[in-house]
Amino acid sequence: MPIIAGGSLGDTLGALQIGAILAVYLFGIITLQAYTYFRHFPEDKAVFKALVATVWTLELAHSALVSYEVYRVTITLYGRPDLVVRFVGLGVITVIGGFITMLCQIFFSARVWKVLPRPYAYIGIACIVLTTIRCVGSSLLGAEAILAANVQEFRTEWHWLITTLLTVGAAIDVTIAGAMLYFLTRKRDHMLNK
Repeated sequence: MPIIAGGSLGDTLGALQIGAILAVYLFGIITLQAYTYFRHFPEDKAVFKALVATVWTLELAHSALVSYEVYRVTITLYGRPDLVVRFVGLGVITVIGGFITMLCQIFFSARVWKVLPRPYAYIGIACIVLTTIRCVGSSLLGAEAILAANVQEFRTEWHWLITTLLTVGAAIDVTIAGAMLYFLTRKRDHMLNK
């Protein structure tokens, strides 16, 4: 069953094209941020420099694979929609995205652990555990996407995990942001009362 049989070109290949354009655009922003970081903070700890370099490298691979998939389905398989049933590159992208997310969320979760007073600091530990489990789930999902016979069956079989991973990722982000906002608000109030 070809992917195009399940929807229009706009719903399938168009969505892939728009996603690729946005991915490459965001990679440009990440590249600028990495450049600015290395230029303005040359004395920063080596672990932070390694984290920034690792995230940038993973984002480069992510953008290259997204571009590869767009090229494959729009150029290599042009006029042959019956062959557009598997997206192996998107499976690898899912694994890479899981690692990028885990690295960033662990960084900010560790910050929550360091700056919040006990027992609130344990929010950071809980987020680290959840994001690590989420990364394992993303790796499993990516492996299944690579092995799937076609994208329609993959979506049907793994819809529950896709939804769970997206929901947990958003919940972790909101939790980290809320904890940091709490900390910064308390710090500001403390400074204003001095």
